[in-house]
Amino acid sequence: MKSIARAILKSNLYTYGLFARLQARRFESRVSAEEVDNASRNGAGGLVYSEELVKQLLAERLRGKAVRAKPKGALHIFAGVRDYSWENDGLIAGLRGFGQVTHFDWNEIGYDDSDPAWFPDLRASMNRALLEELKGVHTRERTDVFFAYVGHRTLAPDIVQGINRLGIVTVNFTMDDMQAFHGTASSGVLMGLSPLVSRFDLNLTATFATCPFYLMQGGIPFFTPPAANPDIYKAYGAARDLDVSFVGAHYGYRPILIHKLRKNGIPVHTFGPGWPSGPLKSTEDMVRIWNRSKSCLGHGGVQYSTKVS
Repeated sequence: MKSIARAILKSNLYTYGLFARLQARRFESRVSAEEVDNASRNGAGGLVYSEELVKQLLAERLRGKAVRAKPKGALHIFAGVRDYSWENDGLIAGLRGFGQVTHFDWNEIGYDDSDPAWFPDLRASMNRALLEELKGVHTRERTDVFFAYVGHRTLAPDIVQGINRLGIVTVNFTMDDMQAFHGTASSGVLMGLSPLVSRFDLNLTATFATCPFYLMQGGIPFFTPPAANPDIYKAYGAARDLDVSFVGAHYGYRPILIHKLRKNGIPVHTFGPGWPSGPLKSTEDMVRIWNRSKSCLGHGGVQYSTKVS
């Protein structure tokens, strides 16, 4: 019933605009409350994010793991990453610069995390498969790092603890922690990052403002600004036949922004799930669209909000 009502609200731009404003206010209110709560508790605890603090906390954390320094290119990394869109070309290709990568993609072995039965039953089954695969790999050849791109909806804290007990350094990465640090609740369980952050040795975040959130949950954050692999995101010398392009899902505030631009005479070509053109087939197709564009449009808001970024 809720999905039907939401579809009706989104059926035209006027009702979608009303829906977006309501969602933006709710989201901004929640984020503001979280920031105030974390800032007040963080100040009382005397924790202020800095790279020096990260080095200190990480050294203490890894003291019992007998971590050995290795040159770049010599690490063995087990990556628990679902290849959904950019992850293989973005994350996995980047990790290979640090050494050998064993990639565990649960979709490839038949697990669909959009299945209604995913949480908790299918998730538990997938988690067991991941841990058993990692143990087997680690037995044959020592694994140095477990790297993940997950939230609590995907991975259970006890699985991370099991990997820690193997003496493997555990690292999680996220691009969406401003909107998904705590996440929605299912059966009283938060689906975001917060239940996991204290279990991982290190949490890589692309959002500087959320670093105090990690510290207050007992996690160690490290701010890593977004970047791009120049071997993938490169010039092709294509004719620039598109005035403006936007690549991304039809989601949040984006449809309103695109409508306003088109209404003011700016011809924006849209590509991605939910737009009439549909999603692009590959990362290379996306890069070629950008090469064809005189201007590539980005949007710095989060969900329906233009204030949170």
